[in-house]
Amino acid sequence: MDPKELIIKLGLEFNSLEEAYLFWTDYGGMKGFGVRKKNSSKSKKDGSITHYKYVCYKEGVRQFDKRDHKTTNPKVETRTGCMASMKVKQFNEKYKVIEFFL
Repeated sequence: MDPKELIIKLGLEFNSLEEAYLFWTDYGGMKGFGVRKKNSSKSKKDGSITHYKYVCYKEGVRQFDKRDHKTTNPKVETRTGCMASMKVKQFNEKYKVIEFFL
């Protein structure tokens, strides 16, 4: 995608969730952060995904593991509480950005 086209704004439309995720990965690459999918909600009627939230890979903080005293080689901490995120919601056949933080 052309870097000039990578501007997030409320109401930005995508034809599919894949297109939204590709946009988010391109945007993250342009801004210098990795991305991941956080959560989604499905319709009770037909099981289709009604909204999806994409976040920075450093979003959140790892919870305390009660088995921690048994761990011999703990994983490196990567989550630092980054707030970069984009939430898309389905409206008819399109997905629109309804929330974003940078």
